Amino acid sequence: MRTATRLAAEVVAGAGLATALLLVLPGPGSVAEQRVERYGGAGDRVTEAVAGMLEDRVHVPADGRAMLPPAAEARVFAAIVERDLPVYVTVWEPSWFAGYEHPIQAAEQMAWALGEETGEPALVVLWQGPDDGYLEATPGHRWAPEGASYEQERPQFLGEAGTRLTEWVTGLPTGSPDASPFAASEAGSTVGGVTSGVLAGLTVTAVLAAIALAVTTVRGRSRRT
Repeated sequence: MRTATRLAAEVVAGAGLATALLLVLPGPGSVAEQRVERYGGAGDRVTEAVAGMLEDRVHVPADGRAMLPPAAEARVFAAIVERDLPVYVTVWEPSWFAGYEHPIQAAEQMAWALGEETGEPALVVLWQGPDDGYLEATPGHRWAPEGASYEQERPQFLGEAGTRLTEWVTGLPTGSPDASPFAASEAGSTVGGVTSGVLAGLTVTAVLAAIALAVTTVRGRSRRT
């Protein structure tokens, strides 16, 4: 009984560790190739948004015009240009049938495509409505000017879009003019991956442990009878 239990525990521990490692370790290919696989292949909605933002920094399709009228769009654009910020804005209604699984993925695809097109990291604001917005930097980067806090970096997605976005652009901290406001974010994404992998590994381990214990208990009882 003890030998069987010990063997089951060793098998479960090994399976859990293997699962965690498979989820944490990067797949084949370079970082650039992995990003193309993850962020490339955007649907028409995201592709059109990127083209619009490359043209004049602010993209507002028909379904977003009620939230950001032309006059308000002009104010947001002027604020971005005046400060010469690598900021890009899209305002549209939310949709779950536009080629992306979640709006965060859409914002990530936009930020990646803009970085590829311009050769510089970009900061993308995706506004979908009150309390429904996302802020994403080009993958591999994060907006981290010296002395800025997360609350200062993120827009308030409440109220009228034109007013809030203009206020945010005007007050966005950029840090020292001699240093880039962007910082590398690979460490942060790796930490997230490690955490997810370990948690998934622990979950699998717990399930396997329960199964192994049940099987061992049944066998032990069968032998006694």
